[in-house]
Amino acid sequence: IETGETTLDAAKRELMEETGLVSDLDACTIGGSEVEKSNSWVLKWHENGPFACSDSIHRPKESSVESVSSPIFHYVISQCFAEVISGALPNITASDDAMDAKWWSAEEVHEAEVTGVVTNGVLKVLNRSESLYLSGLLHCK
Repeated sequence: IETGETTLDAAKRELMEETGLVSDLDACTIGGSEVEKSNSWVLKWHENGPFACSDSIHRPKESSVESVSSPIFHYVISQCFAEVISGALPNITASDDAMDAKWWSAEEVHEAEVTGVVTNGVLKVLNRSESLYLSGLLHCK
């Protein structure tokens, strides 16, 4: 997050920087810089900021969670929610510091967690967001 930037504004900026995907509502002013509308799609965002957060603690390979060794680094990840309201899912392309960008099914996320391609807990966040959305608790504007 850049100094003075809200978590939600950072999520919108990171989405644009890492996938090229922008919301029409934000297409001109993400992070204070102008953005092309060529990959714009109408996104509705949960405007109350992050709906959850999780830890990503990375320790030396030889240590375990129970170990007293110090972590190499520790991220606190804030999850924000957006809904694509266009008819079909837009094409996304990895850019900036993203190695890859694509749409995943829940089954693909589960398999990626098992094989270590994505961090454990991602599917839990997706399931939580789906439950909150379906129960009407993640209102998007």
